[in-house]
Order: sequence, then C-alpha cells, then structure tokens
Amino acid sequence: MAFGIIVVTHGKTGISMVEAVQNILGQNSRLAAMGLDWDIDFEDAKRELGEIVTEKNNQEGVLIFTDMFGGTPNNIALGFYKKPGVEIVSGVNLPLLIKALTLPEDTTAEEAGQLLKKEIHKTIYIAGDLLG
Repeated sequence: MAFGIIVVTHGKTGISMVEAVQNILGQNSRLAAMGLDWDIDFEDAKRELGEIVTEKNNQEGVLIFTDMFGGTPNNIALGFYKKPGVEIVSGVNLPLLIKALTLPEDTTAEEAGQLLKKEIHKTIYIAGDLLG
C-alpha cells in the first residue's frame, strides 16, 4: 500500500491543486487537502489535520505537503513531524505532487520526501532558458 498524501496550504490553493491532479491522474483515495482560512484558530486546525493524518497514515506513512516553510500551514504540520511515518515537504507545486503520486507503491513517505527534494529543481523552468 502506498503512502498517504496531504496538501495543507494558505487559502484554497492546495484544494485546487488536488482537484487539478485528480483531473490529470484520476481520483485517488491516498490524497487529501486542507485549506487554511486567514482567520484560522491554530488549535482547531491542528486537531483537524490530526484527524486527516490518522485517516491517511498507513504502513508506508503519510507525506504532508505545505506551501511555504515557516508559514502557518507548515507550522501546524510540524506538530506531527515526530509521529511515526510522517514526513513534511514544503514548497508544493503541481508537478511535484504528480511525481509523489506516481512513485513506486512500496516507497515510504520518508523515502518520498528525500526523492522529491532531489527532484524539485526539475519542476521549475525559465522560459528564456528553454526558448531563448
């Protein structure tokens, strides 16, 4: 069974990203999203994320993507960092999320985090460098 994936972002960015990836790859029960409103109560958000982590965590763990290291979504996710099987990756984008969902099924969340760190630079392009 493949690791679970949770996307946690400011506003509805992550929810829209998950909708996009499901349109590209199809529905996927491993995937969940949580959008944080600007006036969010930190403890309520932490409790809600905890429920999602429990639901999505399996033998291969759960990978939590956040939009920005140091932002509220990331700070809430960091509360789960020491939980067994949980890995956190900041700087989520659509190509990275697709890559995570297409890794081999026996990849753990921890392994995925390390693989994605090496791959993230391949998801960003400068048009002038390519078309120049």
